[in-house]
Amino acid sequence: ALPILLTFESPQLAEHRVLTDQDAECRAAVYWAKEQLENNPQSSIAIVVPELSVLRSKLANLLDDVLHAQTLRPGFNEAPRCYDFSLGVSLSTQPIIRDALNLLRLAWQRGTILQQDVAHLLQSPYWSESLLEADARALLDARMRKDLPLSFKVSRLQNYIHKVTAGDGGMRLPATTKALQDLFHFAQTQGAKQPPSAWATLLQSALKHADWPGQRSLSSHEYQARKSFDGVLAELASLDDLLGNIPASQAIMQLSKLALAKIFQPESTQIPRLQVMGMLEAAASPLDAMWVMGMNDHVWPPVAR
Repeated sequence: ALPILLTFESPQLAEHRVLTDQDAECRAAVYWAKEQLENNPQSSIAIVVPELSVLRSKLANLLDDVLHAQTLRPGFNEAPRCYDFSLGVSLSTQPIIRDALNLLRLAWQRGTILQQDVAHLLQSPYWSESLLEADARALLDARMRKDLPLSFKVSRLQNYIHKVTAGDGGMRLPATTKALQDLFHFAQTQGAKQPPSAWATLLQSALKHADWPGQRSLSSHEYQARKSFDGVLAELASLDDLLGNIPASQAIMQLSKLALAKIFQPESTQIPRLQVMGMLEAAASPLDAMWVMGMNDHVWPPVAR
Protein backbone atom coordinates (compact mmCIF):
# COMPACT_ATOMS: atom_id res chain seq x y z
CA ALA A 1 0.00 0.00 0.00
CA LEU A 2 1.30 3.45 -0.87
CA PRO A 3 -0.80 6.09 0.89
CA ILE A 4 -0.07 9.74 0.11
CA LEU A 5 -0.18 12.50 2.71
CA LEU A 6 -0.81 16.01 1.39
CA THR A 7 -0.66 19.23 3.40
CA PHE A 8 -2.20 22.12 1.52
CA GLU A 9 -0.48 24.87 3.51
CA SER A 10 2.59 23.75 1.57
CA PRO A 11 1.11 22.39 -1.68
CA GLN A 12 4.39 20.94 -2.91
CA LEU A 13 4.81 18.77 0.20
CA ALA A 14 3.80 15.13 -0.33
CA GLU A 15 4.89 12.26 1.86
CA HIS A 16 5.00 8.66 0.68
CA ARG A 17 4.53 5.86 3.20
CA VAL A 18 4.90 2.19 2.39
CA LEU A 19 2.89 -0.15 4.63
CA THR A 20 2.73 -3.92 4.84
CA ASP A 21 -0.97 -4.55 4.21
CA GLN A 22 -4.44 -3.03 4.17
CA ASP A 23 -5.00 -3.40 7.93
CA ALA A 24 -1.77 -1.55 8.65
CA GLU A 25 -2.79 1.17 6.20
CA CYS A 26 -6.18 1.63 7.86
CA ARG A 27 -4.60 1.88 11.31
CA ALA A 28 -1.94 4.31 10.11
CA ALA A 29 -4.56 6.55 8.49
CA VAL A 30 -6.69 6.62 11.64
CA TYR A 31 -3.75 7.43 13.93
CA TRP A 32 -2.62 10.11 11.49
CA ALA A 33 -6.09 11.66 11.73
CA LYS A 34 -5.93 11.55 15.53
CA GLU A 35 -2.56 13.33 15.51
CA GLN A 36 -3.82 15.99 13.10
CA LEU A 37 -6.91 16.72 15.21
CA GLU A 38 -4.90 16.84 18.44
CA ASN A 39 -2.39 19.28 16.95
CA ASN A 40 -5.08 21.48 15.39
CA PRO A 41 -8.66 20.77 16.58
CA GLN A 42 -10.06 23.33 14.12
CA SER A 43 -8.50 21.79 11.04
CA SER A 44 -10.56 20.17 8.31
CA ILE A 45 -8.98 16.92 7.16
CA ALA A 46 -9.93 13.86 5.16
CA ILE A 47 -9.12 10.22 4.65
CA VAL A 48 -9.69 9.43 0.97
CA VAL A 49 -10.51 5.80 0.25
CA PRO A 50 -10.89 4.48 -3.31
CA GLU A 51 -12.50 1.29 -1.94
CA LEU A 52 -14.73 3.08 0.55
CA SER A 53 -17.66 0.66 0.21
CA VAL A 54 -15.35 -2.24 1.09
CA LEU A 55 -13.49 -0.60 3.97
CA ARG A 56 -16.25 1.52 5.50
CA SER A 57 -17.09 -0.85 8.36
CA LYS A 58 -13.45 -1.50 9.26
CA LEU A 59 -12.59 2.21 9.28
CA ALA A 60 -15.69 3.07 11.33
CA ASN A 61 -14.69 0.55 14.01
CA LEU A 62 -11.10 1.82 14.11
CA LEU A 63 -12.19 5.46 14.26
CA ASP A 64 -14.51 4.69 17.17
CA ASP A 65 -11.77 2.77 18.99
CA VAL A 66 -9.22 5.56 18.59
CA LEU A 67 -11.32 8.75 18.66
CA HIS A 68 -14.51 7.81 20.51
CA ALA A 69 -13.81 4.88 22.83
CA GLN A 70 -16.91 5.67 24.91
CA THR A 71 -19.16 4.69 22.00
CA LEU A 72 -18.43 1.03 22.74
CA ARG A 73 -21.08 1.38 25.46
CA PRO A 74 -24.60 0.84 24.06
CA GLY A 75 -25.91 4.12 25.45
CA PHE A 76 -23.38 6.08 23.38
CA ASN A 77 -23.97 4.26 20.10
CA GLU A 78 -25.48 7.34 18.44
CA ALA A 79 -23.28 9.92 20.17
CA PRO A 80 -21.95 12.66 17.81
CA ARG A 81 -18.64 11.86 16.15
CA CYS A 82 -15.88 14.15 14.95
CA TYR A 83 -15.90 12.23 11.66
CA ASP A 84 -18.41 11.44 8.96
CA PHE A 85 -18.58 9.22 5.88
CA SER A 86 -19.57 10.49 2.47
CA LEU A 87 -21.00 7.04 1.75
CA GLY A 88 -24.05 5.85 3.66
CA VAL A 89 -25.09 2.29 4.41
CA SER A 90 -27.93 0.14 3.18
CA LEU A 91 -31.22 0.94 4.90
CA SER A 92 -31.82 -2.78 5.45
CA THR A 93 -28.79 -2.93 7.78
CA GLN A 94 -30.51 -0.65 10.31
CA PRO A 95 -31.84 -2.83 13.17
CA ILE A 96 -35.27 -1.19 13.21
CA ILE A 97 -35.74 -1.90 9.48
CA ARG A 98 -34.14 -5.34 9.56
CA ASP A 99 -36.55 -6.44 12.28
CA ALA A 100 -39.54 -4.99 10.42
CA LEU A 101 -38.63 -7.09 7.37
CA ASN A 102 -38.12 -10.16 9.57
CA LEU A 103 -41.57 -9.70 11.10
CA LEU A 104 -43.14 -9.54 7.64
CA ARG A 105 -41.27 -12.66 6.49
CA LEU A 106 -42.42 -14.49 9.62
CA ALA A 107 -46.05 -13.45 9.12
CA TRP A 108 -46.27 -14.81 5.56
CA GLN A 109 -43.88 -17.74 5.95
CA ARG A 110 -45.40 -20.92 4.58
CA GLY A 111 -42.35 -23.15 4.90
CA THR A 112 -40.14 -23.80 7.90
CA ILE A 113 -38.57 -21.08 9.99
CA LEU A 114 -35.26 -21.18 11.83
CA GLN A 115 -35.25 -21.12 15.60
CA GLN A 116 -32.43 -18.56 15.56
CA ASP A 117 -34.61 -16.14 13.56
CA VAL A 118 -37.40 -16.39 16.15
CA ALA A 119 -34.85 -15.93 18.94
CA HIS A 120 -33.57 -12.77 17.26
CA LEU A 121 -37.08 -11.33 17.10
CA LEU A 122 -37.70 -12.18 20.75
CA GLN A 123 -34.62 -10.13 21.62
CA SER A 124 -35.65 -7.21 19.43
CA PRO A 125 -36.84 -3.96 21.07
CA TYR A 126 -38.74 -2.90 17.97
CA TRP A 127 -42.13 -4.56 18.39
CA SER A 128 -44.79 -4.97 21.06
CA GLU A 129 -43.97 -4.45 24.77
CA SER A 130 -40.31 -5.36 24.39
CA LEU A 131 -39.17 -3.54 27.53
CA LEU A 132 -41.84 -4.75 29.95
CA GLU A 133 -41.64 -8.35 28.73
CA ALA A 134 -37.91 -8.57 27.99
CA ASP A 135 -37.18 -11.02 30.83
CA ALA A 136 -40.11 -13.27 29.93
CA ARG A 137 -39.05 -13.23 26.28
CA ALA A 138 -35.53 -14.31 27.28
CA LEU A 139 -37.00 -17.21 29.30
CA LEU A 140 -39.16 -18.20 26.32
CA ASP A 141 -36.10 -18.16 24.09
CA ALA A 142 -34.18 -20.40 26.51
CA ARG A 143 -37.09 -22.81 26.78
CA MET A 144 -37.52 -22.96 23.00
CA ARG A 145 -33.89 -24.02 22.62
CA LYS A 146 -34.63 -27.05 24.80
CA ASP A 147 -38.05 -28.01 23.47
CA LEU A 148 -38.06 -27.19 19.74
CA PRO A 149 -35.87 -28.34 16.83
CA LEU A 150 -33.63 -25.96 14.88
CA SER A 151 -36.38 -25.41 12.31
CA PHE A 152 -40.16 -25.78 12.44
CA LYS A 153 -43.44 -24.61 10.93
CA VAL A 154 -45.10 -21.36 11.97
CA SER A 155 -48.13 -23.34 13.17
CA ARG A 156 -45.91 -25.27 15.58
CA LEU A 157 -44.52 -22.00 16.94
CA GLN A 158 -48.06 -20.70 17.50
CA ASN A 159 -49.10 -23.87 19.30
CA TYR A 160 -45.95 -23.87 21.41
CA ILE A 161 -46.36 -20.27 22.55
CA HIS A 162 -50.01 -20.93 23.40
CA LYS A 163 -48.98 -23.98 25.43
CA VAL A 164 -46.24 -22.30 27.50
CA THR A 165 -48.31 -19.18 28.22
CA ALA A 166 -51.58 -20.91 29.13
CA GLY A 167 -52.79 -21.40 32.68
CA ASP A 168 -51.81 -19.89 35.99
CA GLY A 169 -48.27 -21.24 35.81
CA GLY A 170 -47.64 -20.11 32.24
CA MET A 171 -45.21 -17.46 31.13
CA ARG A 172 -46.52 -13.92 31.34
CA LEU A 173 -46.24 -12.62 27.77
CA PRO A 174 -49.67 -11.07 27.08
CA ALA A 175 -48.51 -8.27 24.76
CA THR A 176 -46.04 -10.41 22.82
CA THR A 177 -48.57 -13.22 22.41
CA LYS A 178 -51.30 -10.84 21.27
CA ALA A 179 -48.99 -9.11 18.79
CA LEU A 180 -48.01 -12.44 17.22
CA GLN A 181 -51.59 -13.68 17.09
CA ASP A 182 -52.78 -10.45 15.47
CA LEU A 183 -49.90 -10.51 12.99
CA PHE A 184 -50.48 -14.14 11.93
CA HIS A 185 -54.27 -13.70 11.73
CA PHE A 186 -53.93 -10.57 9.60
CA ALA A 187 -51.53 -12.32 7.19
CA GLN A 188 -53.80 -15.35 6.86
CA THR A 189 -56.85 -13.26 5.94
CA GLN A 190 -55.28 -11.45 2.99
CA GLY A 191 -55.75 -12.37 -0.65
CA ALA A 192 -53.28 -14.58 -2.48
CA LYS A 193 -52.23 -12.07 -5.16
CA GLN A 194 -52.55 -8.29 -5.20
CA PRO A 195 -50.78 -5.37 -6.89
CA PRO A 196 -47.71 -3.88 -5.14
CA SER A 197 -49.62 -0.72 -4.18
CA ALA A 198 -52.11 -2.83 -2.22
CA TRP A 199 -49.31 -4.81 -0.61
CA ALA A 200 -47.54 -1.61 0.45
CA THR A 201 -50.62 -0.63 2.46
CA LEU A 202 -51.17 -4.15 3.80
CA LEU A 203 -47.56 -4.57 4.90
CA GLN A 204 -47.78 -1.29 6.82
CA SER A 205 -50.94 -2.57 8.49
CA ALA A 206 -49.25 -5.87 9.34
CA LEU A 207 -46.43 -4.04 11.12
CA LYS A 208 -49.02 -2.07 13.10
CA HIS A 209 -50.57 -5.36 14.22
CA ALA A 210 -47.14 -6.35 15.58
CA ASP A 211 -46.88 -2.95 17.32
CA TRP A 212 -43.80 -2.06 15.27
CA PRO A 213 -41.61 -0.10 16.04
CA GLY A 214 -42.38 -0.79 19.69
CA GLN A 215 -43.57 1.21 22.66
CA ARG A 216 -40.39 3.08 23.56
CA SER A 217 -39.38 6.45 22.09
CA LEU A 218 -37.22 6.24 18.98
CA SER A 219 -33.78 7.78 18.82
CA SER A 220 -32.94 10.29 16.10
CA HIS A 221 -31.27 7.66 13.88
CA GLU A 222 -34.17 5.22 14.34
CA TYR A 223 -36.72 7.91 13.51
CA GLN A 224 -34.82 8.86 10.36
CA ALA A 225 -34.58 5.20 9.32
CA ARG A 226 -38.31 4.77 9.81
CA LYS A 227 -39.05 7.81 7.65
CA SER A 228 -36.73 6.46 4.98
CA PHE A 229 -38.60 3.13 5.13
CA ASP A 230 -41.83 4.99 4.39
CA GLY A 231 -40.16 6.11 1.17
CA VAL A 232 -39.24 2.52 0.32
CA LEU A 233 -42.87 1.46 0.80
CA ALA A 234 -43.89 4.25 -1.55
CA GLU A 235 -41.40 2.90 -4.12
CA LEU A 236 -43.01 -0.53 -3.79
CA ALA A 237 -46.44 1.01 -4.38
CA SER A 238 -45.22 2.50 -7.69
CA LEU A 239 -44.45 -0.91 -9.25
CA ASP A 240 -48.00 -1.91 -10.24
CA ASP A 241 -47.43 -1.58 -13.99
CA LEU A 242 -44.13 -3.43 -13.79
CA LEU A 243 -45.07 -6.39 -11.57
CA GLY A 244 -48.85 -6.75 -11.83
CA ASN A 245 -50.58 -8.93 -9.22
CA ILE A 246 -48.03 -10.74 -7.05
CA PRO A 247 -48.14 -12.93 -3.91
CA ALA A 248 -47.12 -11.62 -0.51
CA SER A 249 -43.78 -13.44 -0.58
CA GLN A 250 -42.77 -11.66 -3.77
CA ALA A 251 -43.93 -8.29 -2.41
CA ILE A 252 -41.83 -8.77 0.73
CA MET A 253 -38.85 -9.89 -1.37
CA GLN A 254 -39.21 -6.80 -3.55
CA LEU A 255 -39.49 -4.58 -0.47
CA SER A 256 -36.31 -6.16 0.93
CA LYS A 257 -34.47 -5.47 -2.33
CA LEU A 258 -35.59 -1.84 -2.30
CA ALA A 259 -34.46 -1.45 1.33
CA LEU A 260 -31.12 -3.05 0.45
CA ALA A 261 -30.61 -0.63 -2.43
CA LYS A 262 -31.68 2.42 -0.40
CA ILE A 263 -28.67 4.32 0.97
CA PHE A 264 -29.22 5.60 4.49
CA GLN A 265 -27.11 8.38 5.98
CA PRO A 266 -28.29 9.88 9.30
CA GLU A 267 -28.21 13.65 9.41
CA SER A 268 -25.23 15.06 11.29
CA THR A 269 -25.87 17.74 13.92
CA GLN A 270 -22.47 19.36 13.40
CA ILE A 271 -19.85 19.83 10.70
CA PRO A 272 -17.31 17.00 11.09
CA ARG A 273 -13.61 17.87 11.22
CA LEU A 274 -12.67 14.55 9.68
CA GLN A 275 -14.33 13.34 6.50
CA VAL A 276 -13.91 9.85 5.11
CA MET A 277 -14.68 10.04 1.42
CA GLY A 278 -14.20 8.52 -2.01
CA MET A 279 -11.88 9.84 -4.70
CA LEU A 280 -14.52 11.87 -6.56
CA GLU A 281 -15.66 13.82 -3.49
CA ALA A 282 -12.09 14.69 -2.51
CA ALA A 283 -11.53 16.85 -5.59
CA ALA A 284 -14.18 19.40 -4.57
CA SER A 285 -13.59 19.59 -0.81
CA PRO A 286 -11.50 22.42 0.74
CA LEU A 287 -9.17 20.68 3.21
CA ASP A 288 -6.15 21.41 5.34
CA ALA A 289 -4.66 17.95 4.88
CA MET A 290 -5.61 14.55 3.51
CA TRP A 291 -4.46 10.95 3.60
CA VAL A 292 -5.07 9.05 0.39
CA MET A 293 -5.31 5.29 0.82
CA GLY A 294 -4.87 2.48 -1.65
CA MET A 295 -2.21 4.05 -3.88
CA ASN A 296 -1.14 0.77 -5.42
CA ASP A 297 -1.58 -0.80 -8.83
CA HIS A 298 -4.31 -3.15 -7.57
CA VAL A 299 -6.66 -0.29 -6.69
CA TRP A 300 -5.57 2.95 -8.33
CA PRO A 301 -5.88 3.92 -11.07
CA PRO A 302 -9.02 1.82 -11.58
CA VAL A 303 -9.42 -0.49 -14.54
CA ALA A 304 -10.48 1.43 -17.65
CA ARG A 305 -14.09 1.02 -18.78
